[in-house]
Amino acid sequence: MGYQSIEAMVFQITTTTKLYYYQQGNKRVNHNFFRLTANTGGLEQDSIIDLTLYFEKRTAKDFTDYQSDINKQGTLKQDQINTLVSCIKKDKKISQIIKKDIYLFKGCQV
Repeated sequence: MGYQSIEAMVFQITTTTKLYYYQQGNKRVNHNFFRLTANTGGLEQDSIIDLTLYFEKRTAKDFTDYQSDINKQGTLKQDQINTLVSCIKKDKKISQIIKKDIYLFKGCQV
């Protein structure tokens, strides 16, 4: 999703299609997440971005080494990026420096 300028880090977010985990009464209902509908950013199914569970910080080298295993589906629209950034800003586990780097990043690929 973006690169941390000082440490050459990549912030990777993955999605899940297990929507039922996020419904009232289920185990992930209190996670920091938002929903993307099918055909958003090239996704084939309704999906959840869960910043509590699926946000990872990796070195740029690790990201490059495993890039062939990553299948780019599409690109989010600016309003969707804004929603994602808002979720990141309110997350209590993601550090302020990482939030700043992500906020300054100009694009987002999924």
